Amino acid sequence: MLTRRVLILTIVAVALAAGRVNVPLVETLQAQKHCKFDRDCNDGNPCTEDTCAKGTCANKPDDSASRSCYTDSGGNPLGGTPGVGICRAGTQQCSGGGFGPCTGAVGATSESCGNGDEDCNGQTDEAGAAGCTLFFKYKHCTEAGCSKCLCKAEHPYVVKGGSPDGSPAQSSPLEWLYRR
Repeated sequence: MLTRRVLILTIVAVALAAGRVNVPLVETLQAQKHCKFDRDCNDGNPCTEDTCAKGTCANKPDDSASRSCYTDSGGNPLGGTPGVGICRAGTQQCSGGGFGPCTGAVGATSESCGNGDEDCNGQTDEAGAAGCTLFFKYKHCTEAGCSKCLCKAEHPYVVKGGSPDGSPAQSSPLEWLYRR
């Protein structure tokens, strides 16, 4: 003869295996679980208050719990790393026995000059950021790799603005200083 507990577990296992979980049935079966202590009723859901009253478990919604999250309000993961640059984790609050949407999370955006680390990669004002200025290694630079779009000059890219004029590259990066 099967005990009541084995019978309940068998019914739930068959329903899960068949992909037909009857939520009211599961809740009813869990409510009928016999207990001695509140810990006997823990359903693993932080959004419920699990209590044992007169030998029967009760798992009532508890909206006081919350958890950290890093998704948009639709539950999609955000880009970047929370805690790096402008990226910040948000909060999910329990509501009606389950977690609600993630609020307050800030994900990565495109990098732009002077606004910090918007792409949350640990670097600020990288080459090619929005609002960058074209810098050259020297005034009449024409060879490949002689220019970069930067937020500020950085060695060896120190000549601001302008564009290569098509003249032959100079033999010395400082030669243009003497040609004025």
